[in-house]
Amino acid sequence: MADLTVVPCAPGPAASEPNCYIEPAQAEDVLFDQLEWLVDHADGSCAAGCRECARLEAVKRLLLQPFSDADAAPRPRPMLVA
Repeated sequence: MADLTVVPCAPGPAASEPNCYIEPAQAEDVLFDQLEWLVDHADGSCAAGCRECARLEAVKRLLLQPFSDADAAPRPRPMLVA
């Protein structure tokens, strides 16, 4: 991924260069923004078969998967070698 994105600047007296440089957003910020946007679909006001609600359910399954195996047999712990 590139470090900077070049976009044309808005014309104005402060624009000394024809291009502006925008740093990319942190991955964590993007993920949390997307999750927040999907959580807005949890209020039940969407029509049946809402695509974003289906995405939210898929995300919830993935995020909660490590905690759903509580009734399963315990996994063997890795052996520590000193």
